[in-house]
Formats: sequence, C-alpha cells, structure tokens
Amino acid sequence: MTKSMKECVRAALSVSYRYDIYLPTGGVATFVI
Repeated sequence: MTKSMKECVRAALSVSYRYDIYLPTGGVATFVI
C-alpha cells in the first residue's frame, strides 16, 4: 500500500470512530460504503 492509501484508510477509520460516538451504525456504514 502506498502512503496515500494508508492515509485514506487512517482517515476512514478516524471518521468511522467519530461516527460511532454519535451513531452506533456509523462505522459499519462507513466500511460498507
């Protein structure tokens, strides 16, 4: 994986965790999409 790809994954994970705080299904929806 390139650095840019890793950064994208890292960003997606951070976003999913933030959504999990507000919406329990936020992380699941993020990974599904």
